[in-house]
Amino acid sequence: MSTSRKSDPYYPEPEKMCICGRRCKVATSMTLKNPMRKFVHCRNYRGGGGCDYFEWVDESLDEGVRSMVVGLIVSNDTMAAEIKRLENDLEAQKHEVAISFLINHCFEHSWLHVWLDPKGLNSYVHAIQLLHCFLSKSRAKSPLNAVLDAARVCVEQRRKTKDSGATVQNGGKE
Repeated sequence: MSTSRKSDPYYPEPEKMCICGRRCKVATSMTLKNPMRKFVHCRNYRGGGGCDYFEWVDESLDEGVRSMVVGLIVSNDTMAAEIKRLENDLEAQKHEVAISFLINHCFEHSWLHVWLDPKGLNSYVHAIQLLHCFLSKSRAKSPLNAVLDAARVCVEQRRKTKDSGATVQNGGKE
C-alpha cells in the first residue's frame, strides 16, 4: 500500500500561493475542536489586508483520538497554570524571607540601636521608616533585589560598628 506524498503529513505539499499573490503559511490548530490539525492560510488572514484564504491540509482526527488529544491539551494547560501559580508563590516567599531577614537583622543587631532611639517602639517605627525609605529609593530592578541591597547595607554597617568598637578597645591600634 503506497501513500502519495500529496496526502502524507510528513511530506507537505510545495508552498501554496494565495489568491492575493502571497505565499501561504502552514500552521497547526491547537483548538479543542480541531486539535493538531494542519492548515494553510494567507499571511494576511484576519489581518488588515482582509484576505480570508484558509484550507485544511489534513483530515480531522478520529473522535477517540481527538478526545484523547483534547484531554492532553487541557491537562497541559492545567499543569502550566499550576506551574505559574507555584512560581508566583515562590517569588512571593523569596520576598517574604528577604524582608523578614532584613527586619530581623536590623532589629536584633546592635548597630541599629546606635542609630535609633533605644526606648522601644520609637526605634521600631524609625527602623521601618528607614527600611521603607531605602526600598523606595533603591535602584534595584525588583523588590527582592532592593531588600537584598538593604540587607547588604545592614551587614556592612554592622561590620563597621564592630570594627570601630574593636579599634576603640585596642586603643586605636588595628
